[in-house]
Amino acid sequence: SSAALSLPAALLLSIASAMLIAAAGNTINDYADVEIDKINRRDRPIPSGRAKKNFALYIAIALFLAGVSTSFLVNSNAAAIAMLNAALLITYSFYFKHVLLVGNVIISFVVGSTFLFGGAAMNNLQAPFFLAVISMFANLGRELVKKIEDEVGDRWYVIKKLLSSFTSPIRFGEREMRFSAAVCMAITIV
Repeated sequence: SSAALSLPAALLLSIASAMLIAAAGNTINDYADVEIDKINRRDRPIPSGRAKKNFALYIAIALFLAGVSTSFLVNSNAAAIAMLNAALLITYSFYFKHVLLVGNVIISFVVGSTFLFGGAAMNNLQAPFFLAVISMFANLGRELVKKIEDEVGDRWYVIKKLLSSFTSPIRFGEREMRFSAAVCMAITIV
């Protein structure tokens, strides 16, 4: 039973689970973003030809399954966070990445929830709550700055796919993105 786990075992399993899910999230994102990465990040494994697209999908599925399965060995709170984060990373990669602020908030929540995941391993979700919030806002500022960097590929993606509902930093404007990033960093500092 997970209640019988020693503290070091629970922490090691939670670290392994978080690492597996993070790796899965990065892999599924690379799988979903091949066309954009051909412009913004040509050095990544799939656009550069070092990895096959379908192989990346199989690896992502295996990593998600391993990460979520490992979380069940910790406790039910860790498993709930792991399943939520896996679902968020998948939906982010395929649906929400290009929806201004929604995708950024999803990734920032996942980053901040790593503190909650550690708290779950120690059966204390209250202690890391403020660290999770601080981490979320710090990462949200970073995410907005990265959106500005990816503008060229995002613009190409909009033109190629002709998606009228696609939202990107192009419509929001670089000045507004910089201001929003600065606000997130200020909240983090406060």
